[in-house]
Parts: sequence; C-alpha cells; structure tokens
Amino acid sequence: MQLSDDIEVSHSYFERISLVGAGYEVVLNDSFPASFRKFVLRPAADPWDGFKSVESDLGLVEEDHTCWLNGTGRSHAEAAQAALAMFVNWVVHPADVDVSNFRFRTLA
Repeated sequence: MQLSDDIEVSHSYFERISLVGAGYEVVLNDSFPASFRKFVLRPAADPWDGFKSVESDLGLVEEDHTCWLNGTGRSHAEAAQAALAMFVNWVVHPADVDVSNFRFRTLA
C-alpha cells in the first residue's frame, strides 16, 4: 500500500491510507470498531530544524491516560510512517480492542 509517493506501508490493519490536503487519512480494516476506523494525521509544528511532525485526531487510551498518535521524521510522509508504526505496535489484536481504547479530539 502506498503512503504518498515516498513511503510504502504494509500492514493488515490498514484498509487505505491516502493523502488528503496536507495530511493523511487512515482507514482501518473492518476488524476495528466502526466508529474509530477512520482518522487523520495532520502536519504539526516542526519539533526542530530539518524535521517534520504529524499529529492525529486519534488517541490511544492506556492505563487511564490518552496517548495522542504522532510521529516525527525528515518529511511529513516519514513522520506519518513513524506514527503508524507506533499504532501497529500498540495494538495487540483488533479483536481485543473496543471503543474504550480510543478517543478523538478536534485539531485546529
């Protein structure tokens, strides 16, 4: 699966990843809860010179706190790949996930 022209993402969790404006829309496969299958990774403030950052409107709830999905890289595509790697490493198995494991927020 292509994530822009720069990066290829290969994981069974992802149904589709597409460039939408300046960000990436991520659609998960149907083993995830329907209300949390689609989220967006958008450019965020650069963490330091020469690097780009993305942040997501999807948060992953772990032990009573919410970890908002984000990533950093030399380009926005690389930062998106870092964020998606965090996501696939977080999830044990989609069948064990329910809506209580996710939160959404509004990004400005």
